[in-house]
Amino acid sequence: MLVSAAFAALLILVVIAYYLVPRKARCPECGSHREEGPLCPSCGWIFEDDEDDDGDGDEPEVIDAWEDR
Repeated sequence: MLVSAAFAALLILVVIAYYLVPRKARCPECGSHREEGPLCPSCGWIFEDDEDDDGDGDEPEVIDAWEDR
């Protein structure tokens, strides 16, 4: 009984540590660590830059069905 409780506690600690440790972003193509720029130094994958989003085209146009045409 004590062994199974210790194993359960160890398993819970491992899962908590796995999700709480911050990880550096990796390239989806080759798996290498992402550098500062938008280009992967290993394979040339181009990352989308979240800061350069101007918002054009993100929201769909709302059409009012009851509007007079």
